[in-house]
Amino acid sequence: MKFRPALLIGLGGYGSDIARRMSATIRRPDAPTSPLVGLIELHDDGKLIDGISGSEYGEIALADAATYTARFSAIAAGEDAIEKAIVESLGQLRRREILLPLREQRVEVAGETALYFIAPLGDDVGSPALIAFLEIVRRLTQSRLVGEKLHKTVLCFFPDLFPEHKDAEEP
Repeated sequence: MKFRPALLIGLGGYGSDIARRMSATIRRPDAPTSPLVGLIELHDDGKLIDGISGSEYGEIALADAATYTARFSAIAAGEDAIEKAIVESLGQLRRREILLPLREQRVEVAGETALYFIAPLGDDVGSPALIAFLEIVRRLTQSRLVGEKLHKTVLCFFPDLFPEHKDAEEP
């Protein structure tokens, strides 16, 4: 069996919810490859957390960011916390104590890691966070993650697909 490590990055409340559901599906208790899937969540309140362990990487100052531009600027200003979350999460996926038992079970772990950015379009947090996160990852691949093979995929959706997001007047 061949498996590519994956880091799911949920942006905003809805993006984090979908990323958490995807992670739960992939990280089945009986799957030996579960430790090869990481999860970072940026919540609407600005909390940046490891969705697997629950530990917090920091908080982005979104409370006073009333416009799209202000939210983008706040997220970009949180670059240090975002970098830390991404670098540490990627490091967790490649730990020796995870890889050795998988090799013994004849699981071939790909050298490339998949990064999935999950974000709603037009959302107050997920949408502005997407561009900032992509730029931070681009810069990381030129500095702290030089030589790291990353396959980036963006999964976007419209938040009004969720019943709780629809306007009260909609049927």
